[in-house]
Amino acid sequence: MNTGHAISEKLRAARKAVSRRAFSEAKTLFAEVLQQEDMHADVDIRLRHAYCAEQSGDYTDAVTSYRHVVTTYRNAGENAAAEKLLAKIEDLEQAKVEALEREEAEAAPEIRHIGVNTPPMERQALIRRLCQLGIPKHLAAGEMLCQVGDPPAHLWLLRSGSLLVEIEDYEEQATMTPQQGGMVLVGEGGFFTQQRRAATVIAEQDAELFEISRDVVTVEQHADPSFAAAMDVLLLDYWTEPVLARHDVFERVNDVDRHRLASEFEKIEIDAGQTLIEAGEEQDTAYMLLSGCAFLMHADPNQGDDSLEDGAGSFTTSLFPADLINLGGLLHGFVSPYRVVAATPLQLLRLPREKFEPYTLRRSWIVDAIMKITRKPASRQVMKPDESYRWFIDRGIPAS
Repeated sequence: MNTGHAISEKLRAARKAVSRRAFSEAKTLFAEVLQQEDMHADVDIRLRHAYCAEQSGDYTDAVTSYRHVVTTYRNAGENAAAEKLLAKIEDLEQAKVEALEREEAEAAPEIRHIGVNTPPMERQALIRRLCQLGIPKHLAAGEMLCQVGDPPAHLWLLRSGSLLVEIEDYEEQATMTPQQGGMVLVGEGGFFTQQRRAATVIAEQDAELFEISRDVVTVEQHADPSFAAAMDVLLLDYWTEPVLARHDVFERVNDVDRHRLASEFEKIEIDAGQTLIEAGEEQDTAYMLLSGCAFLMHADPNQGDDSLEDGAGSFTTSLFPADLINLGGLLHGFVSPYRVVAATPLQLLRLPREKFEPYTLRRSWIVDAIMKITRKPASRQVMKPDESYRWFIDRGIPAS
Protein backbone atom coordinates (compact mmCIF):
# COMPACT_ATOMS: atom_id res chain seq x y z
CA MET A 1 0.00 0.00 0.00
CA ASN A 2 1.52 3.36 -1.06
CA THR A 3 1.79 6.29 1.33
CA GLY A 4 -0.95 8.33 -0.34
CA HIS A 5 -3.42 5.47 -0.13
CA ALA A 6 -2.51 4.84 3.53
CA ILE A 7 -3.15 8.51 4.36
CA SER A 8 -6.53 8.41 2.59
CA GLU A 9 -7.53 5.32 4.56
CA LYS A 10 -6.57 6.96 7.84
CA LEU A 11 -8.45 10.14 6.99
CA ARG A 12 -11.53 8.09 6.09
CA ALA A 13 -11.29 6.19 9.36
CA ALA A 14 -10.80 9.43 11.29
CA ARG A 15 -13.92 10.99 9.75
CA LYS A 16 -15.94 7.88 10.62
CA ALA A 17 -14.64 8.08 14.19
CA VAL A 18 -15.75 11.73 14.38
CA SER A 19 -19.22 10.80 13.14
CA ARG A 20 -19.39 8.25 15.99
CA ARG A 21 -18.10 10.94 18.39
CA ALA A 22 -15.08 8.73 19.11
CA PHE A 23 -12.89 11.82 19.37
CA SER A 24 -9.90 10.17 21.06
CA GLU A 25 -9.67 7.63 18.26
CA ALA A 26 -10.04 10.34 15.61
CA LYS A 27 -7.41 12.51 17.30
CA THR A 28 -4.91 9.62 17.18
CA LEU A 29 -5.61 8.98 13.48
CA PHE A 30 -5.26 12.66 12.54
CA ALA A 31 -2.00 12.81 14.57
CA GLU A 32 -0.63 9.85 12.57
CA VAL A 33 -1.47 11.66 9.33
CA LEU A 34 0.25 14.84 10.55
CA GLN A 35 3.44 12.86 11.17
CA GLN A 36 3.84 12.48 7.41
CA GLU A 37 6.29 15.10 6.19
CA ASP A 38 4.08 16.39 3.36
CA MET A 39 1.04 16.65 5.70
CA HIS A 40 2.71 18.34 8.68
CA ALA A 41 1.68 21.86 7.64
CA ASP A 42 -1.81 20.95 6.36
CA VAL A 43 -4.07 23.51 8.06
CA ASP A 44 -7.28 21.55 7.54
CA ILE A 45 -5.91 18.35 9.12
CA ARG A 46 -4.27 20.35 11.90
CA LEU A 47 -7.59 22.04 12.74
CA ARG A 48 -9.41 18.70 12.69
CA HIS A 49 -6.79 17.22 15.02
CA ALA A 50 -7.09 20.21 17.38
CA TYR A 51 -10.90 19.96 17.40
CA CYS A 52 -10.82 16.23 18.25
CA ALA A 53 -8.22 16.83 20.99
CA GLU A 54 -10.41 19.58 22.43
CA GLN A 55 -13.53 17.38 22.37
CA SER A 56 -11.69 14.50 24.06
CA GLY A 57 -10.47 16.80 26.85
CA ASP A 58 -6.81 16.80 25.76
CA TYR A 59 -6.38 20.57 25.97
CA THR A 60 -2.58 20.39 25.71
CA ASP A 61 -2.65 18.70 22.29
CA ALA A 62 -5.46 21.00 21.15
CA VAL A 63 -3.51 24.14 22.06
CA THR A 64 -0.34 22.81 20.40
CA SER A 65 -2.15 22.19 17.11
CA TYR A 66 -4.00 25.51 17.21
CA ARG A 67 -0.68 27.33 17.76
CA HIS A 68 0.75 25.64 14.65
CA VAL A 69 -2.21 27.02 12.69
CA VAL A 70 -1.76 30.52 14.20
CA THR A 71 1.84 30.52 12.93
CA THR A 72 0.68 29.43 9.47
CA TYR A 73 -2.01 32.15 9.38
CA ARG A 74 0.49 34.84 10.39
CA ASN A 75 3.02 33.71 7.80
CA ALA A 76 0.26 34.00 5.21
CA GLY A 77 -0.74 37.48 6.41
CA GLU A 78 -4.13 36.28 7.72
CA ASN A 79 -3.85 38.19 10.99
CA ALA A 80 -7.59 38.40 11.70
CA ALA A 81 -7.90 34.61 11.54
CA ALA A 82 -4.80 34.26 13.74
CA GLU A 83 -6.23 36.61 16.40
CA LYS A 84 -9.54 34.78 16.41
CA LEU A 85 -7.75 31.48 16.97
CA LEU A 86 -5.61 33.02 19.73
CA ALA A 87 -8.78 33.95 21.60
CA LYS A 88 -9.87 30.34 21.37
CA ILE A 89 -6.47 29.22 22.70
CA GLU A 90 -6.90 31.50 25.73
CA ASP A 91 -10.26 29.87 26.42
CA LEU A 92 -8.69 26.43 26.17
CA GLU A 93 -5.83 27.40 28.48
CA GLN A 94 -8.41 28.49 31.06
CA ALA A 95 -10.35 25.26 30.55
CA LYS A 96 -7.11 23.34 31.10
CA VAL A 97 -6.50 25.14 34.42
CA GLU A 98 -10.07 24.44 35.54
CA ALA A 99 -9.74 20.77 34.59
CA LEU A 100 -6.55 20.46 36.63
CA GLU A 101 -8.25 22.14 39.60
CA ARG A 102 -11.13 19.66 39.32
CA GLU A 103 -8.69 16.74 39.22
CA GLU A 104 -6.90 18.05 42.31
CA ALA A 105 -10.21 18.52 44.12
CA GLU A 106 -11.29 14.97 43.23
CA ALA A 107 -7.92 13.58 44.31
CA ALA A 108 -7.96 15.43 47.63
CA PRO A 109 -9.11 13.26 50.53
CA GLU A 110 -12.58 13.87 51.90
CA ILE A 111 -11.56 14.96 55.38
CA ARG A 112 -14.46 15.04 57.83
CA HIS A 113 -14.20 16.95 61.10
CA ILE A 114 -15.62 14.79 63.86
CA GLY A 115 -14.84 17.00 66.84
CA VAL A 116 -17.64 18.77 68.71
CA ASN A 117 -17.89 22.54 69.16
CA THR A 118 -20.46 22.33 71.95
CA PRO A 119 -19.12 23.13 75.47
CA PRO A 120 -18.46 19.86 77.32
CA MET A 121 -20.31 18.79 80.43
CA GLU A 122 -18.24 18.82 83.62
CA ARG A 123 -15.97 15.82 84.28
CA GLN A 124 -17.98 14.57 87.26
CA ALA A 125 -21.20 14.88 85.26
CA LEU A 126 -19.56 12.80 82.53
CA ILE A 127 -18.51 10.13 85.02
CA ARG A 128 -22.01 9.98 86.48
CA ARG A 129 -23.44 9.61 82.97
CA LEU A 130 -20.97 6.83 82.12
CA CYS A 131 -21.94 5.01 85.33
CA GLN A 132 -25.60 5.34 84.36
CA LEU A 133 -24.84 3.96 80.91
CA GLY A 134 -22.77 1.10 82.34
CA ILE A 135 -23.62 -2.22 83.93
CA PRO A 136 -22.29 -3.02 87.44
CA LYS A 137 -19.68 -5.78 87.28
CA HIS A 138 -18.11 -7.75 90.14
CA LEU A 139 -14.76 -9.57 89.84
CA ALA A 140 -13.55 -11.96 92.51
CA ALA A 141 -9.82 -11.99 93.22
CA GLY A 142 -8.08 -13.88 90.42
CA GLU A 143 -10.86 -13.36 87.87
CA MET A 144 -9.94 -11.93 84.47
CA LEU A 145 -11.43 -8.70 83.16
CA CYS A 146 -9.86 -8.94 79.68
CA GLN A 147 -6.89 -10.53 77.99
CA VAL A 148 -4.43 -9.62 75.24
CA GLY A 149 -6.13 -9.72 71.84
CA ASP A 150 -9.69 -9.15 73.04
CA PRO A 151 -11.76 -6.69 70.95
CA PRO A 152 -12.11 -3.22 72.55
CA ALA A 153 -15.86 -3.42 73.05
CA HIS A 154 -15.97 -1.85 76.53
CA LEU A 155 -14.64 0.87 78.77
CA TRP A 156 -14.58 0.28 82.53
CA LEU A 157 -14.65 2.43 85.64
CA LEU A 158 -13.05 0.75 88.66
CA ARG A 159 -14.75 1.99 91.84
CA SER A 160 -13.27 -0.36 94.45
CA GLY A 161 -10.75 -3.15 94.76
CA SER A 162 -7.54 -3.61 92.82
CA LEU A 163 -6.63 -4.76 89.30
CA LEU A 164 -3.32 -6.17 88.05
CA VAL A 165 -2.22 -5.27 84.52
CA GLU A 166 0.06 -7.72 82.70
CA ILE A 167 1.52 -6.53 79.41
CA GLU A 168 2.78 -9.08 76.93
CA ASP A 169 6.61 -9.23 76.58
CA TYR A 170 7.11 -6.93 79.59
CA GLU A 171 8.11 -8.11 83.03
CA GLU A 172 6.70 -5.05 84.72
CA GLN A 173 3.17 -5.18 86.08
CA ALA A 174 0.96 -2.25 86.99
CA THR A 175 -1.65 -2.11 89.71
CA MET A 176 -4.82 -0.04 89.50
CA THR A 177 -6.47 1.02 92.76
CA PRO A 178 -8.91 3.92 93.08
CA GLN A 179 -8.18 6.68 95.58
CA GLN A 180 -10.65 7.35 98.38
CA GLY A 181 -14.01 8.14 96.75
CA GLY A 182 -12.54 8.24 93.25
CA MET A 183 -12.43 5.83 90.31
CA VAL A 184 -9.92 4.52 87.78
CA LEU A 185 -10.41 4.53 84.02
CA VAL A 186 -9.68 1.05 82.61
CA GLY A 187 -9.34 -0.02 78.97
CA GLU A 188 -9.37 3.51 77.57
CA GLY A 189 -6.44 2.88 75.19
CA GLY A 190 -8.23 0.22 73.16
CA PHE A 191 -11.53 2.06 73.54
CA PHE A 192 -10.18 5.28 72.01
CA THR A 193 -7.95 3.68 69.35
CA GLN A 194 -10.20 0.72 68.53
CA GLN A 195 -7.17 -1.57 68.82
CA ARG A 196 -7.39 -5.01 70.38
CA ARG A 197 -6.36 -5.23 74.00
CA ALA A 198 -2.62 -4.88 74.58
CA ALA A 199 -2.75 -6.21 78.15
CA THR A 200 -4.35 -8.84 80.33
CA VAL A 201 -6.16 -7.43 83.36
CA ILE A 202 -6.88 -9.60 86.40
CA ALA A 203 -8.52 -8.76 89.73
CA GLU A 204 -5.79 -8.64 92.38
CA GLN A 205 -8.49 -8.16 95.00
CA ASP A 206 -12.26 -8.35 94.76
CA ALA A 207 -13.22 -5.50 92.47
CA GLU A 208 -16.36 -3.53 91.65
CA LEU A 209 -16.61 -1.83 88.25
CA PHE A 210 -19.01 -0.26 85.80
CA GLU A 211 -18.78 -1.82 82.32
CA ILE A 212 -19.76 0.61 79.54
CA SER A 213 -20.39 -0.66 76.01
CA ARG A 214 -18.83 1.14 73.04
CA ASP A 215 -22.16 0.92 71.19
CA VAL A 216 -24.01 2.60 74.07
CA VAL A 217 -21.40 5.40 74.24
CA THR A 218 -21.66 5.95 70.46
CA VAL A 219 -25.45 6.33 70.66
CA GLU A 220 -25.11 8.79 73.55
CA GLN A 221 -22.48 10.82 71.69
CA HIS A 222 -24.87 11.30 68.78
CA ALA A 223 -27.76 12.15 71.10
CA ASP A 224 -25.97 14.60 73.42
CA PRO A 225 -23.31 16.97 72.00
CA SER A 226 -22.17 18.04 75.49
CA PHE A 227 -21.53 14.39 76.34
CA ALA A 228 -19.63 13.93 73.05
CA ALA A 229 -17.53 17.03 73.79
CA ALA A 230 -16.77 15.73 77.29
CA MET A 231 -15.62 12.40 75.80
CA ASP A 232 -13.26 14.37 73.53
CA VAL A 233 -11.80 16.09 76.62
CA LEU A 234 -11.44 12.67 78.25
CA LEU A 235 -9.52 11.55 75.15
CA LEU A 236 -7.30 14.64 75.45
CA ASP A 237 -6.51 14.09 79.14
CA TYR A 238 -6.12 10.32 79.19
CA TRP A 239 -4.67 9.57 75.75
CA THR A 240 -3.55 12.50 73.55
CA GLU A 241 -1.46 14.40 76.12
CA PRO A 242 0.07 11.26 77.73
CA VAL A 243 1.05 9.98 74.27
CA LEU A 244 2.62 13.35 73.36
CA ALA A 245 4.60 13.16 76.60
CA ARG A 246 6.18 9.91 75.35
CA HIS A 247 7.28 11.39 72.03
CA ASP A 248 10.88 12.62 71.95
CA VAL A 249 10.04 16.02 70.47
CA PHE A 250 7.39 16.93 73.03
CA GLU A 251 8.56 15.30 76.25
CA ARG A 252 10.72 18.35 77.05
CA VAL A 253 7.70 20.70 76.95
CA ASN A 254 6.37 21.40 80.44
CA ASP A 255 3.14 19.66 81.44
CA VAL A 256 0.93 22.75 81.29
CA ASP A 257 2.04 23.85 77.83
CA ARG A 258 2.01 20.30 76.49
CA HIS A 259 -1.60 19.92 77.63
CA ARG A 260 -2.47 23.20 75.89
CA LEU A 261 -0.73 22.00 72.74
CA ALA A 262 -2.60 18.68 72.88
CA SER A 263 -5.87 20.63 73.07
CA GLU A 264 -5.03 22.26 69.70
CA PHE A 265 -5.32 18.94 67.87
CA GLU A 266 -8.46 18.60 65.72
CA LYS A 267 -10.23 15.25 65.34
CA ILE A 268 -10.83 14.19 61.71
CA GLU A 269 -11.50 11.05 59.70
CA ILE A 270 -10.98 9.83 56.12
CA ASP A 271 -12.05 6.70 54.25
CA ALA A 272 -9.91 3.70 53.34
CA GLY A 273 -7.98 4.08 50.09
CA GLN A 274 -7.74 7.86 50.25
CA THR A 275 -4.41 9.67 50.13
CA LEU A 276 -3.80 11.72 53.25
CA ILE A 277 -0.43 13.16 52.19
CA GLU A 278 0.88 13.31 48.63
CA ALA A 279 4.62 13.11 47.94
CA GLY A 280 6.05 16.41 46.72
CA GLU A 281 3.39 18.62 48.29
CA GLU A 282 3.65 21.06 51.16
CA GLN A 283 1.02 20.47 53.82
CA ASP A 284 0.92 22.75 56.87
CA THR A 285 -0.22 20.02 59.24
CA ALA A 286 1.12 17.23 61.44
CA TYR A 287 -1.00 14.17 62.20
CA MET A 288 -1.28 11.65 65.02
CA LEU A 289 -3.14 8.45 64.21
CA LEU A 290 -6.00 7.76 66.59
CA SER A 291 -7.46 4.64 65.00
CA GLY A 292 -6.91 2.55 61.88
CA CYS A 293 -3.83 1.77 59.79
CA ALA A 294 -2.07 3.67 57.01
CA PHE A 295 0.76 2.91 54.58
CA LEU A 296 3.71 5.21 54.02
CA MET A 297 4.93 4.97 50.39
CA HIS A 298 8.23 6.39 49.15
CA ALA A 299 8.82 7.49 45.56
CA ASP A 300 12.40 6.17 45.71
CA PRO A 301 12.30 2.36 45.30
CA ASN A 302 15.60 2.15 47.19
CA GLN A 303 13.78 3.29 50.34
CA GLY A 304 10.85 0.92 50.07
CA ASP A 305 9.69 -2.61 49.29
CA ASP A 306 9.46 -3.09 45.50
CA SER A 307 7.13 -6.06 45.96
CA LEU A 308 4.43 -3.72 47.28
CA GLU A 309 4.65 -0.99 44.65
CA ASP A 310 1.28 0.53 43.73
CA GLY A 311 2.35 2.72 40.83
CA ALA A 312 2.89 5.73 43.07
CA GLY A 313 5.73 4.55 45.26
CA SER A 314 7.11 1.62 47.21
CA PHE A 315 5.79 0.53 50.60
CA THR A 316 8.08 1.82 53.33
CA THR A 317 6.30 1.29 56.65
CA SER A 318 2.91 0.94 58.32
CA LEU A 319 1.43 3.57 60.59
CA PHE A 320 -0.63 2.78 63.68
CA PRO A 321 -2.37 4.65 66.52
CA ALA A 322 -0.07 7.02 68.48
CA ASP A 323 2.30 7.46 65.49
CA LEU A 324 3.09 11.07 64.57
CA ILE A 325 3.63 11.90 60.88
CA ASN A 326 4.46 14.94 58.78
CA LEU A 327 6.02 16.85 61.68
CA GLY A 328 7.91 18.83 59.03
CA GLY A 329 4.57 20.30 58.00
CA LEU A 330 4.72 22.40 61.18
CA LEU A 331 7.61 24.31 59.58
CA HIS A 332 7.43 26.51 56.49
CA GLY A 333 8.78 25.07 53.23
CA PHE A 334 8.71 21.36 54.15
CA VAL A 335 7.80 19.18 51.16
CA SER A 336 6.81 15.63 51.98
CA PRO A 337 9.14 12.97 50.50
CA TYR A 338 6.50 10.29 51.00
CA ARG A 339 2.88 9.49 50.30
CA VAL A 340 0.51 8.33 53.05
CA VAL A 341 -2.50 6.22 52.08
CA ALA A 342 -5.31 5.07 54.39
CA ALA A 343 -5.24 1.25 54.47
CA THR A 344 -8.42 1.29 56.60
CA PRO A 345 -10.83 4.04 57.62
CA LEU A 346 -8.74 6.45 59.70
CA GLN A 347 -9.41 8.70 62.63
CA LEU A 348 -6.63 11.21 63.17
CA LEU A 349 -5.70 14.12 65.38
CA ARG A 350 -4.53 17.01 63.22
CA LEU A 351 -2.26 19.81 64.45
CA PRO A 352 -2.27 22.86 62.09
CA ARG A 353 0.92 24.88 61.78
CA GLU A 354 -0.83 28.09 62.81
CA LYS A 355 -1.82 26.48 66.12
CA PHE A 356 1.73 25.17 66.70
CA GLU A 357 3.79 28.28 65.84
CA PRO A 358 3.05 30.19 69.09
CA TYR A 359 4.73 27.34 71.02
CA THR A 360 7.99 27.87 69.09
CA LEU A 361 8.49 31.50 70.16
CA ARG A 362 10.22 30.57 73.42
CA ARG A 363 11.44 27.16 72.26
CA SER A 364 13.81 27.44 69.30
CA TRP A 365 15.08 23.98 70.23
CA ILE A 366 11.78 22.40 69.14
CA VAL A 367 12.23 23.79 65.61
CA ASP A 368 15.75 22.35 65.50
CA ALA A 369 14.46 18.98 66.71
CA ILE A 370 11.81 18.83 63.98
CA MET A 371 14.33 19.87 61.32
CA LYS A 372 16.56 16.96 62.35
CA ILE A 373 13.63 14.59 61.90
CA THR A 374 12.91 15.90 58.39
CA ARG A 375 16.49 15.04 57.33
CA LYS A 376 16.07 11.37 58.21
CA PRO A 377 15.06 8.62 55.74
CA ALA A 378 11.30 8.53 55.12
CA SER A 379 10.51 5.60 57.43
CA ARG A 380 12.39 7.26 60.31
CA GLN A 381 10.37 10.45 59.93
CA VAL A 382 7.48 8.51 61.46
CA MET A 383 7.62 9.28 65.19
CA LYS A 384 6.61 6.41 67.46
CA PRO A 385 6.11 6.97 71.19
CA ASP A 386 7.86 5.13 73.98
CA GLU A 387 5.46 2.26 74.62
CA SER A 388 5.60 2.91 78.35
CA TYR A 389 2.70 5.29 77.79
CA ARG A 390 0.46 2.21 77.84
CA TRP A 391 0.92 1.63 81.58
CA PHE A 392 2.48 4.75 83.10
CA ILE A 393 -0.57 6.94 82.50
CA ASP A 394 -2.31 8.18 85.63
CA ARG A 395 -5.83 6.87 85.03
CA GLY A 396 -7.22 8.02 88.35
CA ILE A 397 -10.41 10.08 88.41
CA PRO A 398 -10.61 12.11 91.65
CA ALA A 399 -13.71 12.12 93.84
CA SER A 400 -16.17 14.92 93.26
